[in-house]
Amino acid sequence: MIKDLGIDVSITDSPDYFLADEVLRQNRSHASLDGLRQQAKEPPEDGYQLVKDLLLHQGKLVVANVDQHRRKLIQEIHAQVSSAHPGIGKTRQQLASRYYWRGLFEDVKRYVDKCHSCKQAHHRRDKTPGLYHPLSIPDHPWQHICCDFKSFPVDDLGYDTICVFVDRLSKTAVSIPCHKIITAKGMAELYHERVCCYYGLPDSIVSDKGPQFVSTLWKSLCSILGVKVKLSTADSPQTDGQSENLNQYIDQRLRLLTTTKRTGHECYWLSITPNSPCLTTQSARLPSLSLAVTTRASLSTGLPRKCRKMLEKS
Repeated sequence: MIKDLGIDVSITDSPDYFLADEVLRQNRSHASLDGLRQQAKEPPEDGYQLVKDLLLHQGKLVVANVDQHRRKLIQEIHAQVSSAHPGIGKTRQQLASRYYWRGLFEDVKRYVDKCHSCKQAHHRRDKTPGLYHPLSIPDHPWQHICCDFKSFPVDDLGYDTICVFVDRLSKTAVSIPCHKIITAKGMAELYHERVCCYYGLPDSIVSDKGPQFVSTLWKSLCSILGVKVKLSTADSPQTDGQSENLNQYIDQRLRLLTTTKRTGHECYWLSITPNSPCLTTQSARLPSLSLAVTTRASLSTGLPRKCRKMLEKS
């Protein structure tokens, strides 16, 4: 009837049209699956079985790695108009519901990541992340320092936080017991009494975005003194890595020297070291820990104790 209307129709066999038949044929006869077929004939192990000469794995058709059949199957599911280029998870789900081969998830991820249409149509919803910039190397001790707070259970003196100042060059640390509710004014007083009076004003202070460091008072004070405040970005503890490392060191060593005493809902830390009646609280241990940090050899700089002392006095 179509020829009577003068319309010429030519039917071209499309490789994709017979993809399912090819997958079935290769499943029955391809040599790469002979070992799995033999395994399926034995008592059921690993989920392989033969059903009407078809090799199945947990009820899913096993696809041989031949003639790009695996890639074509992923393309059929991912690039169909009706599926509208789903993401990695949804493409995996649709493909894994019918087919199986080892490395299926990795192949799907690789294909979707390289899909040109997806790259053109999909856009990031967040800002392009920037690159990390290394901190400047200090020219002399206490030129650039970092600061952080470390919380711990309340001791007998009422302290529940440690304020830590670390020199980025010599790795010398100053640990000061304080309270968790300390204000920017209180932190400035601690810094002036315990650090500034002995080592002078630094050029910059690296810290996180705690309420004390982002307060107007602290920023104004540092601006008047000519100290540059450098705040780390969120979820980037490596920016202030030296004080974070010291916090871990203090936490580990205090566990060795103290124990906890729980009274109701309050938790206190007491000394467990014998023959030291004067050091009965955790905060009283901080000067000894600061001395241990100062006198130990630094693995990052490779400087022993004497070299670090000479560096501070130079």
